[in-house]
Amino acid sequence: MRRSFTLLPLAFALVACEMQTVRTSESGDSAAVPSVDSAAASISDTAPGVLSELGFGPARVGMTLAEIEAAVGQDLGEAGDPACSYVTLHLPPGGDSSGVRLMMVDGRLARVDVSDSSITTEAGARVGDTEVRVLEMYGSRARIQPHKYVEDGRYLIVPRGPGADSVERLVFETANGRVTAMRGGRLPEVEWVEGCG
Repeated sequence: MRRSFTLLPLAFALVACEMQTVRTSESGDSAAVPSVDSAAASISDTAPGVLSELGFGPARVGMTLAEIEAAVGQDLGEAGDPACSYVTLHLPPGGDSSGVRLMMVDGRLARVDVSDSSITTEAGARVGDTEVRVLEMYGSRARIQPHKYVEDGRYLIVPRGPGADSVERLVFETANGRVTAMRGGRLPEVEWVEGCG
């Protein structure tokens, strides 16, 4: 069942700024990864509710839990094991959706796991898409690996665009030719098959 939701009102309404930032990022003109401080100060670096190699909306790789909570306006509770654990971002705030999970490693955001089909990447890919559609979107940037556990499954791994830091990735997990989950974040955590397990 698909959910419709409104993400984090007011602060996320800066669509024009976000679209300009996404265009700049995709063109490769701005190769530098923003610092945690600048990411926290400006929520328009990534469109709200959009998964990217750098995180999810204003929740950016490298942020502490406190910085994420300030950016998203949500109390995310306590992280479990400080070495690696997940917290859940609820959509809408206060709702019961658990389709966005934030992996915290040594106190900082390392990756974002998405299972909610209403959430897209910047290019428009989502859970439920065919492998063919995802590969058409990302072209030669995507590399394919066999799934570790699913016989007819694969991982479609997409590094950031040309000229960008190569430690960030999108990873799409597939089975029977369709995306079952996707995640964005930094190496090595974004490619950990078992998550924090």
